[in-house]
Amino acid sequence: MSIVIVNQDRGMIQVHAQYHYESALLAIRNEIPDAVGDYKTIRVEHRDKDTLIGLLLKHSLDIQDHENVLGLPPFFDGDYAEIDLADTVTRLAGYHDIGRGADYDSTVTKQRKELWGRAQAELELLDVSYKEDYRYGVPTVSLTQISASDSLVRRLTQALSDATRATFGPRGLVEELTVAEAVAAWESTRLAVCGVPPTKIGQKAYPTRATTMVAIAAALASTTGPAPVIVDGVIRRVYGAWPISIATDVGVTFVEDARVDLVSWAVLTENGRGEDVLMHISAVNSYQKNKALWAGIMDGTRAHYQVSYPHHAKGGHGERTQTARRQQGKKRYVTDWNDASLKISRLSHISITHYTAEQPVSGQNFLHLVGDHATAAPDLPWFYQQLDTALTVPLREEWTRLLWEMGVQLRCIHRMPSFNCAAYWVEASEARWTRIVQALTLGKTINDLGDVDVITIGGAVADADQLVLEDVDDNETEEEDD
Repeated sequence: MSIVIVNQDRGMIQVHAQYHYESALLAIRNEIPDAVGDYKTIRVEHRDKDTLIGLLLKHSLDIQDHENVLGLPPFFDGDYAEIDLADTVTRLAGYHDIGRGADYDSTVTKQRKELWGRAQAELELLDVSYKEDYRYGVPTVSLTQISASDSLVRRLTQALSDATRATFGPRGLVEELTVAEAVAAWESTRLAVCGVPPTKIGQKAYPTRATTMVAIAAALASTTGPAPVIVDGVIRRVYGAWPISIATDVGVTFVEDARVDLVSWAVLTENGRGEDVLMHISAVNSYQKNKALWAGIMDGTRAHYQVSYPHHAKGGHGERTQTARRQQGKKRYVTDWNDASLKISRLSHISITHYTAEQPVSGQNFLHLVGDHATAAPDLPWFYQQLDTALTVPLREEWTRLLWEMGVQLRCIHRMPSFNCAAYWVEASEARWTRIVQALTLGKTINDLGDVDVITIGGAVADADQLVLEDVDDNETEEEDD
């Protein structure tokens, strides 16, 4: 047995001498400037480890293992833990937008408490610590993570994205990645961020294989989109066809005589003045063409665009071609533009959509847009949220399907001409929706509603003047949407 005990204590190396070696230890302390302690026990920083070993040998203290002065056991990487990956992703939901450090926003504080409550064990594996505090009488919750672990999850998120395969079809987008590929991505990311594994436990903080699946779950939870489904070793996400859907054929329009291929479009027809309104357009082209398309639509001159779909396309609804102009006014559209070119084709994707599709406003009609052109089925949960925002009439979520069906029959909901998507214009008529709600409250059917004053313009859809509460002059230039 050694008569000098060397161990780690509070981030430092501690040497405790026994028997008659106290004087030698005191001499060692005097030779290391930053050493602290007394004649029996001293503590030094890890940076002084080599100096300490040399002095211990110089004073002939009995240490059995000079190469492993701390007596650390060998590093054991362990095995991959078996966890329910999908369930762990669910428990870590919100991991990406909780943030770090103190925040006095009550919503953020609540989110952090909820996340810690349902995933404390997983978060601790990721070196996330939890602290509650009160400052100025306001409660705050901090989630902090050491930089290496935080960097590992962030880098792993990108690695998983790079390894994911995407397939497209009329039903939407499907992303797939095998669990084995995810584990390989974690291994390579761990090596890149943390370096090679240590030989001894305690030499440096190093994530073991036991944390692999939790780190993968955290990376999956850090990305937006539907929850993954894991079946037969394959991680799969299934998105709805909106906001991007790839058709067998493409539509077309022209910008300054240049052909622009369109993925999808939707037009609101017949406003009494012969001016149809462009409500949605999505295109995959070169960056220059998409930039020209965006600039032309946002230009205050409101040029006419003739959009079309292929003669044999199955994803079309309406006439073969539609001529439409952008709606006048500022901030009428929301632009989604990919930050980088698509991986394989190197093309750019842009989607320009009327703001009411994503940001319905109380008292205003709105666009309901879905990508499933094959069935034209509405996104009922989102439709309910849109309608609930647009109306002051109290609604119940369990009525959603009946609200849609009665709204269609009473012509509060109109199908719009579109290609490779299904588009509906929903009128926010308080009178007609109130009659529908009254019938649903009393358990009646649409036939029990009695006479309802239904006004249609152009025989098909609502007046385009109802798009916004107020318009501005045509010569005002559209500002770029965020």
